[in-house]
Amino acid sequence: MAIFQLIPYNKRTKRTLHLAKKRARITDPSGYWEDKKMGQYFPFVLQIDVTPRCNLDCLHCRTSHGATGELNSAEWIEILGPIFSHFRRRIQWVVIGGGEPTLYPELGRLISYISRKTRVVLLMTNGVLIATNPPLLEELMAAGLNRLQLSLESPVPEIHDTIRGQGNFYLVMQAAQVCHRLNINLAFRMTLNGLNWPQYGEFITLCKRLGAKEANLRKVIPVGKAEANFSWDCISPQDHCKILTDFPQLGEKHGILVNSEDPYRFIVDPRFQRLASSNSCFLRGCPAGTGHAYISPEGQVRPCSNIPFVLGDLREESFVDIWENHEWMIRLRERNYAKCADCSYKTICGGCRAMAKAYSGDWWGVDPDCWL
Repeated sequence: MAIFQLIPYNKRTKRTLHLAKKRARITDPSGYWEDKKMGQYFPFVLQIDVTPRCNLDCLHCRTSHGATGELNSAEWIEILGPIFSHFRRRIQWVVIGGGEPTLYPELGRLISYISRKTRVVLLMTNGVLIATNPPLLEELMAAGLNRLQLSLESPVPEIHDTIRGQGNFYLVMQAAQVCHRLNINLAFRMTLNGLNWPQYGEFITLCKRLGAKEANLRKVIPVGKAEANFSWDCISPQDHCKILTDFPQLGEKHGILVNSEDPYRFIVDPRFQRLASSNSCFLRGCPAGTGHAYISPEGQVRPCSNIPFVLGDLREESFVDIWENHEWMIRLRERNYAKCADCSYKTICGGCRAMAKAYSGDWWGVDPDCWL
């Protein structure tokens, strides 16, 4: 999920932090603050998966395509309305995913509503229907869509097609051309795994050549279909560390934002290390429960899209009550679990709870990717 710009941080006093916060409200939901005046954590980013259906069958998919539950647009509007109206501060990003969201029949109507409530409406898509039906993207942009992320698993067509299906690389290239012609803010997403991770540098180069503003990379989490195809150690912690450490340099070299929602990226980026020892209400790392909220196609609140544990059903329960009071939300904010509790990077990392579960069976256990 996530596709967001880094905030530079230096030693200038309160003025610097104030400006950084102001900028984050516009471009960077990857950093979150507990608003002490409001007495609550605030979801800068709201991700909604509108359908479990998909026209591909990718090796690393986190979604169960057998699921049939799906809200119509009227039900979504009924659920989202109280969320948008409750918080004094405006939710900055609404991320729409799936499954494949372009298969959702009322997508335009839903985007039209959401675009009036937030600053950025981001669609995460495999690009198949964008490539084969370009007017669809025009319709969605007219409704208020202003950012799009295409999935691209490798700059090598054969490797991409091994992961996503024969001929899909060509369709992604076509979809990128449509995006360029329509001048929509474009990002690419690569899910790093044992088949493709050595090509992450070439992936970033290709993203720049295709006109993207951002290249987003995240190591695969073995949930859903990925559990059968990729183990947690398909990329070693040491290689994982090197990849994340390379991001700032590669971004500067190619003139493109290289980003990741991986919590460990903040540890290796010196622009964020100073925050680990600060007493500010600045919180980074895993965004679940702090600045990111997730709602499934059935209207269920979960900690994130990679955690199937249901916190509540919004057709029957209040989002605000779940967000502010559920035990999971409290524990995610405190981060007093396993190895993280006494770690000096606790406020800027927190590890990944989905990876901990995949490794040990314990949501609150050790994330095996931690190299500290």
